[in-house]
Amino acid sequence: MPTACKALIPLSAILDDAGETVDPTAFAPGLTPPSFADTSNGALRCLWAGYDVYDPATAAIEISIVPRVSRAVFDAYRAGIGWPETVSSVAPDAYTYCTTAGHVCGFHELTPDYAIVGFAWNLHTKPPEGVRASAQDLLRRVNSVVATLPAPKP
Repeated sequence: MPTACKALIPLSAILDDAGETVDPTAFAPGLTPPSFADTSNGALRCLWAGYDVYDPATAAIEISIVPRVSRAVFDAYRAGIGWPETVSSVAPDAYTYCTTAGHVCGFHELTPDYAIVGFAWNLHTKPPEGVRASAQDLLRRVNSVVATLPAPKP
């Protein structure tokens, strides 16, 4: 992957969104088939989390950049989200969504060479509409980096 987590989002922006101390934590892929497939395919997975990443009340932001995602795979991913999407103004094939309570918001976009997938959850200092705005802002920032990446190697 021709970029790194620290190039996607400045840590200062992560801290502004999370509203608490969040450390840039290296995402360790689990032993699930999807995480193995992402790693084997050259995906970049980034996680910024506070205190205890395994505590469901911890604020966190996660972003993945996956090369060579087909339209069919992207559409299947979108169909499995389970919450209504909102078309994003960031790009023609970009979307945001939030859970019913609004404490978890996500975004995804298909570009010609990469898929962008991200989540923001438990941003305690923000009401649900603030979490949605944070997800939109994260998508805009990541999109601006991914738009400059060269096409992935086969």
